[in-house]
Order: sequence, then structure tokens, then C-alpha cells
Amino acid sequence: MGQTRTVGRSCTGPLAKLVAGIVLITLTGCDYWPPALQTQIEQLKADLQTITAERARLEEQVATLSRARDEMQGQIDQLTRLNRERSSTIGELERALKVARASKSVPPASASAKHLKKSTAKAAPSKTSKKTSRPPAKKKSTRTGTYSKTIR
Repeated sequence: MGQTRTVGRSCTGPLAKLVAGIVLITLTGCDYWPPALQTQIEQLKADLQTITAERARLEEQVATLSRARDEMQGQIDQLTRLNRERSSTIGELERALKVARASKSVPPASASAKHLKKSTAKAAPSKTSKKTSRPPAKKKSTRTGTYSKTIR
């Protein structure tokens, strides 16, 4: 019995060692980075930190503005409610005024005309029959010695 030989190449040659080395390097990763690439990576990391800080600041501003908006909305709701209450009060007062005018059974336009006639008729005799004790239109001031108008 003899030994059998296989015809072909052996896997222990230099090409097999090279393939095994490439596979090993690929699996473990490469720790060498060129200096330009390292600088670029550091710059990107710094930019990322800056942008992260700015984002946090902007999120804080958004939260502050949201709280202010909610407070303002509460005030708007309160003022709207108050406006509705005042409008209903004004409506009630206007209805009461119409009822009061209707109970006098005098139309509003003729009522004002009669009121004017009565006031002018009363005012004219009272001026002629009574002497008024009103001060004169101009009065001498004792402080400065000048004339000043008195306001009635």
C-alpha cells in the first residue's frame, strides 16, 4: 500500500499567508488615521458639541415661550369671558332703558325736544327775575398781580 499523492498546490504558500493577513486586518480594524483626517474628525466633533449646546439652548427658549404663550392664552380667555359678561350687561341695560322710555310713552326724539323746550323756558325767566351772585368773568389775582380767567 502506498501513499497517494494529490496533484495541486498547497495552501501553505505565500499567497495564502497574504490572504490570511488581509482577512485578519479587515476583521480587527485599522488604528492608523492620517493627520488631515484626524483634524477633520476633531473639527466635526467640536461642531457637533457646539450644535448640541445650541439645540439645548433653543429647546429651553421654546419651552419658555410655550409657557408664556399658555399664560397669554389664559389671559385672553379670561378677557374674552369678561367681555362677554360686559356685553350681556350692556344689552340688559339697553333693554331696561328701552323699557323705561316706553313706559313714559314718549318717543325718544320728541322727549328730547320737549326737554330742550322746558329747559330754555325755565332758564330765561330765572335769569331776569333773580340776581346771580356769580363772580365776574375776569378776576384779579392777588399773588402775581395779573388778570386770569376763572373757570366755572
